[in-house]
Amino acid sequence: MPDTVVFIPAFNEEANLPAVLEELRSGLPAVDVLVIDDGSTDATADVARSYGADVVSFGENRGLRIGIATGYREAMERGYAICGRVDADGQHPVAELARLIALVRADACDVAVGSRFAAGEGYEADRYAPSPSRRFGIGLLQGAMRLRLGRRFMDATSGMAAVNAAAMPIMAHRPRSPSGSQPEARAPRPPPMISSGASTPPEVPEPSAMAQMTAFTSIRLAAGPAVMSPRSSEWMAG
Repeated sequence: MPDTVVFIPAFNEEANLPAVLEELRSGLPAVDVLVIDDGSTDATADVARSYGADVVSFGENRGLRIGIATGYREAMERGYAICGRVDADGQHPVAELARLIALVRADACDVAVGSRFAAGEGYEADRYAPSPSRRFGIGLLQGAMRLRLGRRFMDATSGMAAVNAAAMPIMAHRPRSPSGSQPEARAPRPPPMISSGASTPPEVPEPSAMAQMTAFTSIRLAAGPAVMSPRSSEWMAG
C-alpha cells in the first residue's frame, strides 16, 4: 500500500476530473487517489472510479468545508503517512503538489501549503495579481492569520497542501487530546471560521485548521512558492 494519498473534494466536476486525474496518474503514479464526492448530481463519482480513484460520496451536498475535513479524516483513519490535497477544477498543477509532498517527506515541515504570493528560485514575487475585491479579502484574512499564528502567512486561502500524519487530525478538525489519544470517531465538524470582515474566497476552511495549530506548538507550518492555473469551476463553501 502506498504511504501517500491525494484527495480531491468535488461537486459536479465530471467535466474537469478526467484531466486532473490523468495529471495525477502521470505526475504522482505511486500515490493513492481519493475523491470526496459532495453529493454531486452528475457523474462525478462514476468518472472518478473509471480513472481508478477511490470515492467517498455524500448523499447530499454538505459544502466544501465538510468535504475537505472528510478528506483529511479518511487519510488519517486509513493510516497514510502523507496526505495531499488538490481541487477538482484544474488550478493546482501536480508538479507543484509533488514539491510540497517532497518537503513533508523530507521532514522540512509537517504542513506545506502552496503559496501564490511567496517568492523563491524560479518564482517571481508578483506572479499572481488578484482582483481588488479579492485582494482586500485575502489581505484581511492574512492579517487575522498573523494575529492567530504570531507570524505572517503568505497564502491563507490556498487549496493546495501536503501534510503528515501528525497534522492530519488538526486538518480533519479532530485534534488529539492532551494525552495523545484520538477522540471517539464521529463525522467531521468544521470549527468556527476565521472572519476577515469581508467576503472571503471559497477555499477558507484551511485557515481555521491552521489557526488551531497554535495550540500544537510541535506542528511546523510552511508556505512554499507555487504557480496555479485559472480555475475552471467555482464551488462555494457550505
